[in-house]
Amino acid sequence: MAKDPALFAEKLKILSENLETEIDFSKDALSAADLELVEAALAVNDSLSRFFISRSALQPGAEFILDRIISNNPEISFDDSVDLSEALGGMQLEQTTNQNEQEPSEFIERLRLLADMETLVADFSVSEPQGDEEDDDYAPQPAWSLVDLEKIELALKQNHELIILSFSRCNLGATAAAIIARIILTQPKLQKIYLDDNDLGDYGVIIICEAIEKSCNTLRVLDLSGNAITAISAVAAGRVLAKNMLFDLMMDGNLLNNDGVEQLLCSLPRNTNLSSLSLSGCAIYPAGAKSIANATEGNSGLIELDLSNNPLGDAGIICLAEKLALHPVLKDLDVESCMICAAGAWALGKMLIVTRSLIYLNLKDNQINALGLSGLDGQQGLALGLIQNRSLESLDLEQNDLGDEGAAIMRDVIVANYFLNSLILRGCRITRIGADFLAKALETNRKLSDLVMSENPIADVGVKAIVTALKVNDVIETLGLGDCDITDDGAKDLLELLKNGRDLSLNLDDNDINVKMKRELSHYVDFEDLVSEDLHQTHKRRRRLSS
Repeated sequence: MAKDPALFAEKLKILSENLETEIDFSKDALSAADLELVEAALAVNDSLSRFFISRSALQPGAEFILDRIISNNPEISFDDSVDLSEALGGMQLEQTTNQNEQEPSEFIERLRLLADMETLVADFSVSEPQGDEEDDDYAPQPAWSLVDLEKIELALKQNHELIILSFSRCNLGATAAAIIARIILTQPKLQKIYLDDNDLGDYGVIIICEAIEKSCNTLRVLDLSGNAITAISAVAAGRVLAKNMLFDLMMDGNLLNNDGVEQLLCSLPRNTNLSSLSLSGCAIYPAGAKSIANATEGNSGLIELDLSNNPLGDAGIICLAEKLALHPVLKDLDVESCMICAAGAWALGKMLIVTRSLIYLNLKDNQINALGLSGLDGQQGLALGLIQNRSLESLDLEQNDLGDEGAAIMRDVIVANYFLNSLILRGCRITRIGADFLAKALETNRKLSDLVMSENPIADVGVKAIVTALKVNDVIETLGLGDCDITDDGAKDLLELLKNGRDLSLNLDDNDINVKMKRELSHYVDFEDLVSEDLHQTHKRRRRLSS
């Protein structure tokens, strides 16, 4: 299948002079240099409608140029000369093993189902590591080979009804991205694309976003998290967002930095459909937070905003709080691990006084202390905002340095707030003194149903105060007391409460309770860890089911 130089030159002339509507290179072993000449000829061609090519005949390095040609010429139909039925039927048992360790015959059957349109979901994701696989020494399963991806592409050429395409955690790189982009170009009805935790890089994301921009008008969910992308490809992702079709966009774990965020969100003020935006761990600093704040101004559709694990600092939070206070529908705000101190907490307090839509606020793992709650020299603290707020249902203050002084302030919040039903104070340096403050509040509160106080040294005395409160409080359903320095004495108080018919989901893990007492408690308590995230996910599911 060698290239005939004279015939090749004649074909280039046909292309450059618009002499034919079809051209056939399927018998030519083209090099990268040859395809660059073809690309130049196509740049001046406005009549070609069909282009025949054989990928299997291309010389090494030429596929990259072909992918670029296909991406830049969406009006032309590019046909691979390989016959689909022959390709699928010819796959032998030595077919490259894929990352899900399926037998080759099972892989072939999945391709046949796609080709025959018996399924509209192409899910080739790798399952998340479980158990020992989560160890540092665990090596990820191998990605789909390029041969496998081309087989998937061939199968999908017969199916233009696909609604979900998923290649999560497949370790796919830029070369694989070119194949995925070609698949997307043939699927105008796609609604969800999951490409998280791969290694697509900027080039891979750019060609995928260009394919989405050209062919997809029904896409609702796009996940590009964890793909080692930077501000370079944020422009392309921003153009997809500008089409105003996405509901959910996830970009977590990419080094977008401030410039990338600005490029990505430049169209957000005019976007009416995006409801969930996740930018966790994207190296966003105060200047980037300002860009996000400005982008949300005028936006009327955003419901969930995740900015966790970014060094926003107080300066960034102040910018965000001022704009988000007036947002009409924002319900979930996640600013976990954002380096928030007292000034940022004060700004959030002011936001809570104004907002009428916020339901969930995650402030986990920041530097908020009692001063941040109380305010200083005329500055209103976070606590005042919590007292006056009439919408917030779930608050996470885990791993903040509240101490007993902060617990005393939160007592006033619990007493005065009639809307909060989930409060997480895990690891906040609260002792038996602070536990007594909180217990007094529980005696009068009739709304709070979930309270997590794990990893605080409240000891048996603190437990006794809480048990006393729960004898008159019948609304607490979930109580987290794991790793609280509780001994058999405190466990006896809890056991007596449970024996008297108090229905309670209780966590007592990692305490100094002997085996006999655990056996007695096991009739009422499952000794399983109650993590704060589970509570928040439960509240989110309840909201979505009711909306």
